[in-house]
Amino acid sequence: MTESNKFLERASELASQAAEKAGPALQQAAEKARVVAQQAAEKAAPLIQQAAEKAGPALQQAAEKAGPALHQATEKATELAEKVRPRPKPGP
Repeated sequence: MTESNKFLERASELASQAAEKAGPALQQAAEKARVVAQQAAEKAAPLIQQAAEKAGPALQQAAEKAGPALHQATEKATELAEKVRPRPKPGP
């Protein structure tokens, strides 16, 4: 067996050993990450609920206030359009 073949064989053995040792560690890390993500979601849920409960009435109030203003703006735009509309010239 040549030196390069020995080197490749040893490198392959070491890689296999590393993979065997890393597998459980990677699984453990993935499980911890899942637990942390679950805990974060559980903590965030009530905050999101509170924000939604506060936003709902605020959005409703904004819509109620905007309604009359939008109507008034539409009326003013219609009036302005009437004023600037070209009029036919009277005939002779």
